[in-house]
Amino acid sequence: MAERARHKVNTVFYTMFHATAGRVQSDFDVSFYKDNVLQTSPSFTIVESADAGLYKFQYTPTSTGYWHVDIHRGGSHDYDADLDVVEHTVDDLYDLLSGQVGLKEVTITVEDASEDAVPDMRINVFNSDNTVFLCSKTTDTSGQAVFSLDEGSYKLRLAKYAIATTTADLTVGSDSTQSVTVDVVATSVTAPTDPSVCTLFADFVKMDGTDFDGMKVRVENLFLPTSNMAMVERELVYTADSSGHVEFDIIRGSKIRVSLITTTFVREVTVPDLSTSNLLTLMGAASDPFVVVT
Repeated sequence: MAERARHKVNTVFYTMFHATAGRVQSDFDVSFYKDNVLQTSPSFTIVESADAGLYKFQYTPTSTGYWHVDIHRGGSHDYDADLDVVEHTVDDLYDLLSGQVGLKEVTITVEDASEDAVPDMRINVFNSDNTVFLCSKTTDTSGQAVFSLDEGSYKLRLAKYAIATTTADLTVGSDSTQSVTVDVVATSVTAPTDPSVCTLFADFVKMDGTDFDGMKVRVENLFLPTSNMAMVERELVYTADSSGHVEFDIIRGSKIRVSLITTTFVREVTVPDLSTSNLLTLMGAASDPFVVVT
């Protein structure tokens, strides 16, 4: 089962995946399908990050429809994704409603550890105490978003699949136009050595912006025994570490019920045929899937 995401047409889709270290783009075979029809490959890039074996893949879907991307090397499957590419997303309405909140034009640029621009990163602007949401935008292909803010101090909260959640302080000065750069770090999750399991991971942040250490994730087995295999454990509980990060291995293709304890968030999902997968993306979370109300 491929990961699913809704994506805006003519904007860069950017994600990370694991493969054998030391590969270059020409080592990978990439196939693109739209509405189940093989497409002439659009322009794409695959670059290994500073973390050996973690690769950055990006391309721009140029028309609406259901896109499927498959990355492989011969018989070795590395990554795939399903994208529902649409003309407008809820972010368009979100941006419109959040609107203007000040008189100073502030350009925020988001970069990764290699100082490359990070497109499609959600930037949520809060007051300096990180208690009142003010506005939100998504970075463009240059990793930039332009806000209208009043002079003063703010807290930024950023989130995107395969990118670690990041908070940053923002000070808006008296200049009519100004710029700031925010650095984010790619989430590094070690792929399991057993090809039959998938490592599911998630990062949790409280409403005050601090890491949700001790967050508990209950996983219930809904997998039906087959003729040659039965999963006998009924329920397990995993606890996030001091950084709010949790990860665990589950058999690929199994059906599980996931509950975020202390919340009402419960989903039944099928574990994808991937080495690693973001649990919150899989559970179909909202536009900022890393934030849990406590």
